[in-house]
Amino acid sequence: MKNAIACALIAGTLLSGCATRQFVKGEGLKPSETVLVVTDPAGAIAENGHGNSCSTPCYIPLLRARGGEITVSKDGYHTERFQITSSVTDRKVAMRSADFAVEAIDPDPVSIGLTALAHALDGKGGVMELDTKDITVTMRPLAPGEEDLLADAEPLTGERIPLDEWEPAGR
Repeated sequence: MKNAIACALIAGTLLSGCATRQFVKGEGLKPSETVLVVTDPAGAIAENGHGNSCSTPCYIPLLRARGGEITVSKDGYHTERFQITSSVTDRKVAMRSADFAVEAIDPDPVSIGLTALAHALDGKGGVMELDTKDITVTMRPLAPGEEDLLADAEPLTGERIPLDEWEPAGR
C-alpha cells in the first residue's frame, strides 16, 4: 500500500505543471523556462539551438541552467539572434534551503524520497533562472538585392569538378 501511494505521489510530482511547461528537445526532463518572442510583423520563425521552433508570437523553451541562443527569421527580413543567459536566484536558493530545513525538523521518508528525486531531476537548474524572459523584435526589411548575412546558407549543388577541368574565375 505504501509503495502504491509513493508511486502515485511521484507520478503526480513529475506530471504537475506539464501542461504549461515545455521541454527542450533532446534534453529529457532538465529544468527549462520559456521565453516569449513577439515580432513586428508577426509570423516570424523563432528557433532555439536544440530544434524547438515556433511561429511568433510564441513561447520557446531554453534550459534554465545555461540559457541559449534564439534565432528569429522571416523571409524578406534580416535574421536576428539573441543570447539568453541564466543566473542563480536568491528566491530559488531560499526555497530549496527551506525544503531541507523542513525535512531536518520533520523527517518523513516519503517526503525525503520525493524531494531527493525532484532535486536529482532538477540538477543545478533548480536554483537557476533565465535572465531574459521576453523578446520583442521589430524585423528590419531587406533592401532590394541585399543579403541576409545571418540566414542559413543555401545548400551546395554537390556537383564535382575534376581539378584538371577547373579554371579559376577571371582567367
